[in-house]
Amino acid sequence: MQPTFVFRKPKDCKQILRSTIGTIVLRLTVNGKRGTKTTGIQVAYADWDAKGQKIRGKSDLVRAYTARLTDLLADANRHYFDLERAKLPVTPNRLKKLIAGEETQADETLLQSWDKWHERQLLRAAAGEILPETARVPERRRPLVEAWLKSINQPDLLSREMTAPLARDFRRWLLTDYGHVKSGAHANKCARLLSECISCAVERSALAVHPFTKLKLPKVKKSQLVYLTTEQLQQIIRVELPNSGLRRTRDAFLLMCYTGMAWVDARAFDPCLHLTTDIKGQQWLHRPRTKTEVEAIIPLLPAAQVLLNKYKDEGRVPIPSNQKMNERLREIAAILHLPLRLTCHVGRRTFGMLALDAGVSLESVSAMLGHASIRITQELYAKVKEGRIGREMRDAGLL
Repeated sequence: MQPTFVFRKPKDCKQILRSTIGTIVLRLTVNGKRGTKTTGIQVAYADWDAKGQKIRGKSDLVRAYTARLTDLLADANRHYFDLERAKLPVTPNRLKKLIAGEETQADETLLQSWDKWHERQLLRAAAGEILPETARVPERRRPLVEAWLKSINQPDLLSREMTAPLARDFRRWLLTDYGHVKSGAHANKCARLLSECISCAVERSALAVHPFTKLKLPKVKKSQLVYLTTEQLQQIIRVELPNSGLRRTRDAFLLMCYTGMAWVDARAFDPCLHLTTDIKGQQWLHRPRTKTEVEAIIPLLPAAQVLLNKYKDEGRVPIPSNQKMNERLREIAAILHLPLRLTCHVGRRTFGMLALDAGVSLESVSAMLGHASIRITQELYAKVKEGRIGREMRDAGLL
């Protein structure tokens, strides 16, 4: 930092004369950025010693002015070194506010707010309010925020300085400069995390108000629904896999294809707790979805019963972590040369699409998948395959 006192002439003064009355301002230069703060001291240009950084003279008024300049310089240096020791961002504007008493160093920075938001999410997960995977999102996304701050030459920002334009800049950076984020929807989710972090700071009273209550982001096209056809599902069932890890992952994936459970529901699935048998001997899976808390009602298919019997000694079908399972599913897709990105959620979608293709009503599919509204089912599975359309047209006698 380079604090310097400068003589500033009046705006309407075209030429500085020795008798010109101007204002002494404190110029703050930090990392190549400048800011100025007026001292309120007005003197003639002839009385200002720029090289010595002092006012010429020995009167009581001059001594008072000199003391004020000394105090301002000391305040600037003190606040600068305090911020450096605390590893807080230093900007000319922030130093100016600290000197004027308009800001305190107790203000949270964005990364500090982010860490406290993470701590709060972990507490919520421990209380059962949210999923443990959801609670770990701030931890996984923190490196992105750090890298973005570095790209804009900011070691950190104050939380109250986080604005909607900065959040949109973060989204743009993810898609253009970061390189690893390819999806606009993913970039939007990451940008909205900034707003969630700030909202948590407001709830904790670390901030008085949210700097931006609504974050408008560019709309992205809905991605195409990815699911397996009957033929592709049979390929996965019949393929010879080289190791037990891939085979067990296939079984876990097939369980989702046969029941429509999401990964988090499949991992918590316990046959002893969630299976019931009606008077006709049909087994039913009754379990509230973790995401919506809507109870999914699913008749257990014979293929699903075979899987459960296979792992009867273990008590349940082993479900790997979401990341590990997706990695192994990509290996299986590569072995079969499947023209799609195979993930855990493809199994759930496959169940819904195969049920619809078999003629099951939207209402029943919605109940089995545990959707909060049938409209969600309509939006996701409105695309019906040609086979079903052709079958219905033939049943109607038109083909």
